[in-house]
Amino acid sequence: MSRRNFILKTLGYILAPLAALRVQGAQGAQDSHGTHPVPGAKRALGVPSHAAELLPFDANSLASLRKTHAGRPFVLAFWSLHCEPCRDEMAEWNAVKRRHPSLPVILVSTDTPSDGRMIETFFAKYPPGAVQKWVFADAFTERVRYAVDKSWRGELPKSYFFDAAHKIEAKSGRVNRTWIEAWAARVSTKPQ
Repeated sequence: MSRRNFILKTLGYILAPLAALRVQGAQGAQDSHGTHPVPGAKRALGVPSHAAELLPFDANSLASLRKTHAGRPFVLAFWSLHCEPCRDEMAEWNAVKRRHPSLPVILVSTDTPSDGRMIETFFAKYPPGAVQKWVFADAFTERVRYAVDKSWRGELPKSYFFDAAHKIEAKSGRVNRTWIEAWAARVSTKPQ
C-alpha cells in the first residue's frame, strides 16, 4: 500500500464515524415516503443550503430504499461529476422518466456534499428529469460501495435495476435506452 493510500484510508477510518454520526442525526428527516427531505435536515448534516435537493447516501441507504420501494421496481444509478459517460447517460434517465413517470429512478453522485453547487450546476446543464438526487455522505466511500455491491470497485457509471421482488440486474458503463426499455417491459412498468 502506498503512503498516500495509507493516509487516505487512515483518514477514512477517522472521519467515517464522524460522518456517520452526522448522517444518523438526520435519519428519519424525510417525508413518510422517504423521498423528500424535511426542511432543516441538510443543516443537520452540514450540507450547504444550495444542495437542498441532494439526499445523503451512506452504507445504510440501500436498505432504506429497498424498504421504501418494497414490492416495486426501481433503478439505482451511480455517477460522478468527472465521469463523461455519466454526463451522456443523463439524457437516457430523462427519457426513461418521461416514458415511465411512476418508475423510481435514484441517481447517486459519488462526489461529496461539499460539491453540491457543482452537482446542481451539472443537473441544470444535463437535466436527468424527475429523479431522486442523492450524494455520498460517507468520507469512506469504499464502505458505501461495499454496502451496495461487494464486487463494485468504483467504476462509473454503475446502475442497479431492481425488479418488484428486488432481484438485481447490475450494469457497469453507460446503459442505453433500448436496454432500459426492455428491462422496464420485463418488470411490467407501464409506459404513460
